[in-house]
Amino acid sequence: MSTLAWVAGGAGVLAVGAGIVTVGWGIGVYNTFMTIKQDVNGQLGDLSAEYQRRIDLFVNLAKIVKHQSKYEKELLTELSAARSGLATIKDPNGKVQRMKQVDKAFGILEMRYEKYPELQAHKSYQEFLEEVRGTENVIVDQRKKYNAICQDANTYLTVFPNNLLAGFFKQYEYQFFVEADYAKERPTFDLDDVATPAKKARA
Repeated sequence: MSTLAWVAGGAGVLAVGAGIVTVGWGIGVYNTFMTIKQDVNGQLGDLSAEYQRRIDLFVNLAKIVKHQSKYEKELLTELSAARSGLATIKDPNGKVQRMKQVDKAFGILEMRYEKYPELQAHKSYQEFLEEVRGTENVIVDQRKKYNAICQDANTYLTVFPNNLLAGFFKQYEYQFFVEADYAKERPTFDLDDVATPAKKARA
């Protein structure tokens, strides 16, 4: 066998070996992508459960408020719709965006309910406050855990050469909960994005 044939044969073996290594690396990266996705969704599921619990607390509180404005009633109706929406949204970033919208609604309701004198001495209201504070503490902890998972996930997704496969497999960076947003004054809230189909149809 000529020297040229040996060289060609060796190059072929190297090419096959490199291909096997590349495929193996790709499979390993893809499997890690899927593990990351499961971790993110798992933590987001725990956080979503706490959000749903907080919605239930506000809905139950509404039962003891005798004179609610039309705006508050509509807000509570949309919060109930948002509760169902949290369970149906599959995209993590979409779910985070929905949670941020719901957070704004909570801020508005808290401020408005504080202005009801009849609630201040009501036993159910005091129990509600204790429940909400406990749930809020859990939510803060869960958000921090979620952010930590997303930080690790985004680092893995964006470093080279993983970022090459991330785009190919449509794996995108995950959104964070920015704690600074929760220290700011709550803006006016519009729940159009979580409106029920019937309300959207009327619009």
